[in-house]
Amino acid sequence: MPEQITNFHTHTSFCKHAGGLPADYAEAALKDGRCRALGFSDHVCFPDDVECTYRMFFNEMPEYCSLVNEIKGKYPFDIFLGFECEWRKDYSSWYNDYLRKEMGADYLVLATHWYEKNGEFLFFDQMVDRKDFTDYSGQVIEAIESGCFDFLAHPDIMMMSHDSWDTNAKDCLIPVIEAAVKAGLPLEINGNGIARPMKETSSGLRYMYPVREFWKEAKARNALVVCNSDAHSPKVVISQAVMARQFAEEMGIKVLDRLSFMDR
Repeated sequence: MPEQITNFHTHTSFCKHAGGLPADYAEAALKDGRCRALGFSDHVCFPDDVECTYRMFFNEMPEYCSLVNEIKGKYPFDIFLGFECEWRKDYSSWYNDYLRKEMGADYLVLATHWYEKNGEFLFFDQMVDRKDFTDYSGQVIEAIESGCFDFLAHPDIMMMSHDSWDTNAKDCLIPVIEAAVKAGLPLEINGNGIARPMKETSSGLRYMYPVREFWKEAKARNALVVCNSDAHSPKVVISQAVMARQFAEEMGIKVLDRLSFMDR
């Protein structure tokens, strides 16, 4: 019997930078033959439609939810409805009150693409000084401590635009690991980062993310770990999750077989 794989990080054409609808991903997972559970986690939009270049508009959310819910129970594996969410403190109650209760989300994923600075939302590649790294880290930790989320996606994604595991990187990301461990929030090894072109750094080639130094720190602290695909195309819906699991195995990291929302 082939290894049974779960993937809870899947995007669709609603996010404007992926292809395929929920049924296309489910069909691809069925054809692969290894899927045990499939979760959809397209980028959430806020009621004010801030930064919708790479996410659905607010008024598209019901259709997205409907298309995921329509395919539940039609495949020999469980399907879950979720959202990948950026953190906004002013919406702290909205995640549970609206996304979970009104939209019926089975789970919520915490993303780390942006941080707030002087009323603007800046992406991680715009961090330039130590305060930026501290602010970014602090806001991720604030989100972790909110208790709103089920796992933290690509926690080391900021290394995509950062050369080395230097003081800024350590001071930024080790506190994130420690906060996740304290909160019991799983950290994600992300297969999409492995599939991207390798990053040239001052010390040689490496994955954009996951970054080995980060995961050594996570392992040393007994962090909970989940492996996902972060699929933006149906053809990689399972294969990139397998890549993430292979990375975990190479690092000697134990991966969670189930996440808590699967039993709700």
